[in-house]
Amino acid sequence: MKILLLSLMLISCLVFSQDYEFNYLLTYKVNRVKPQAKQLDDDKVYINSEDHSYDMNSYSLNKQQVNWIKDFKAELSYRFDVLEKENGYDRYTYQYARRFIRDDKENRRFVNHVEIEKTGENTYLIKALRNKKTNFTIDIELEKSDSDLIYFQLPDIPECTEKKFLSEFRRVLHGENYVVKKAKFDYRNGYIITEELIELKAIQKKISLPDNIRQMVAKQFENYKKDQ
Repeated sequence: MKILLLSLMLISCLVFSQDYEFNYLLTYKVNRVKPQAKQLDDDKVYINSEDHSYDMNSYSLNKQQVNWIKDFKAELSYRFDVLEKENGYDRYTYQYARRFIRDDKENRRFVNHVEIEKTGENTYLIKALRNKKTNFTIDIELEKSDSDLIYFQLPDIPECTEKKFLSEFRRVLHGENYVVKKAKFDYRNGYIITEELIELKAIQKKISLPDNIRQMVAKQFENYKKDQ
């Protein structure tokens, strides 16, 4: 696959592109509680408080900075390797795209019902059920914010399920603005993961996905069937 270089300093010169703009950077400290306690890499997420149809995660993989743009409308994720520079203009190298994991009955994390219970002041319990049996749970502690910064990462969970959770959770909050301060994910299989917000920063970041990359992605999935 041909590799394309994206420079944030030059993206304004791109005419045919899909723009992703971010105005907040959230950093979460991630720990595995069970089966063995272990501190994992921080989870850095870029979001647009006015448009929750996409977000971007950033993490280090074998000393390489990797960014994933997750587009809920297109149901696609795009991977970029990133060369960070001190002047703030990073170089993004496009690697590949992948389709969202479908939320279907064949998936072991399939969820056909979501229950959200308010357990205290700004605390909630989310239950993911499969045929009336709890599949996994999320304990969440919120903090008031000036903008809608609701986000939580769901490792090993289909993206369509994640979208369902976020949509239902926002409905319960009745339009009030919060950020997730703490979260505990109990997968009911011996694994428990916790996240805690350690930094919240207002930013201005824009990434444009050139049309030739979108054409490459269309070619990559030309034989993909929507219902598979």
